[in-house]
Amino acid sequence: MTDPQTPAPVPTPTSDANAAKKSPLDVLEEILQDAQSSQAQSADDKAKQQAAAEAEELKQAEEVQAQARIADQKHIEEELAQLKTITATPEYQARVDQDEKKKQEETTQQEAGQGFEIVQIQHKKI
Repeated sequence: MTDPQTPAPVPTPTSDANAAKKSPLDVLEEILQDAQSSQAQSADDKAKQQAAAEAEELKQAEEVQAQARIADQKHIEEELAQLKTITATPEYQARVDQDEKKKQEETTQQEAGQGFEIVQIQHKKI
């Protein structure tokens, strides 16, 4: 078993035979390149995940909008049906009758007033 105070050996990406042939600077450059490539891959993965999440959010938003349109259409149809029933109410009929009576009174007043206009004969302007 290993002693908890001694650190475990860290495996290196290169084998011991290759490490003996390469300089420490080359080994560090390889480690740096590996780290950069793994960061680039993780950035690509993050971008793909983000694009997928955005696409899912867009799809959900479109579904919500479609459901809202359907609900709005139903609401509009209900209100139109209510408006049609309003014309059958006695209050509406009374108002329509009042409007018709008012128009008839206006026309009868105009007809009764015909012939009683004041006509000025030989009017001179000063």
